Amino acid sequence: RNFVTTNIQDLDAEGTALQSFTSSIGFGYRGGLDRLLYFGFGYSLFAPYGFSSDNLDESKANYSDSRENSGLNFSVKYSVNTLKLPDFPKEGFLFSVKNNFFVPIGGGDLPKFCNFIEANVTGAIPLSRKLSFITDIAVGSEYFQQIKTMPELYPCLGFNLGSRLYSPQFAGDFEYAPHKLQTMISLQFDPWDDITILGGKVFFSAFLGLGNLWTSYEEIVTDFFKDTQWNTGLQIGINVKKAFNFFLRGGVGSYGNKVVPFISFDVGTLRL
Repeated sequence: RNFVTTNIQDLDAEGTALQSFTSSIGFGYRGGLDRLLYFGFGYSLFAPYGFSSDNLDESKANYSDSRENSGLNFSVKYSVNTLKLPDFPKEGFLFSVKNNFFVPIGGGDLPKFCNFIEANVTGAIPLSRKLSFITDIAVGSEYFQQIKTMPELYPCLGFNLGSRLYSPQFAGDFEYAPHKLQTMISLQFDPWDDITILGGKVFFSAFLGLGNLWTSYEEIVTDFFKDTQWNTGLQIGINVKKAFNFFLRGGVGSYGNKVVPFISFDVGTLRL
């Protein structure tokens, strides 16, 4: 199966506004019902998009020629999934690991190379026929730490905590960093069978999520819990099809240095 994606973003970080353009194509091979091997190839361009820095000359010098600030992305991903309903799992597990290798081709100010690894784990344990305990973990790291010398590129190549699964209280304006960790635990209850003659189920959940970002391995060791973002609340979910669902969540969580109430509504899928 082939996948073709194109993404354009307007980004503002460390005083420099950038426009990021990425186009990629991927090929996936499904080995059996629960294994997937994916290979991807892409091209990224980072161009100046106005300069919000107080030092305009310095910003222009750093990104004077957008053609030089481009690179190629090579990625490989492997996943194993035994969850029958990924968004409302009652038992089973999901494991995926992805490695993305970025190589500059313009000879500009970009790092020599960057290597990102991401891993996701979901486990569902049935406590009874109607009750399940679910845990999710997502880890990301630029493990050679090449990008940390250019924080201007964190929004283009780094990680954020904006996952709809882990952080329903976030609506945008994300922070970015080379390393991240997110986790969520939830207790899920499905009291009824199909709600219509065509199928469909309703699920109720209570959840607690945590996440954090770090700029270096040293910061992970010294400030592991500093600025940890969290959320907790209740969810009502309706399963229509495997990858088409409705999620209504409400609760409280941190948003930067503030604690805010939130209500979120999502359509589609959160784990696939």
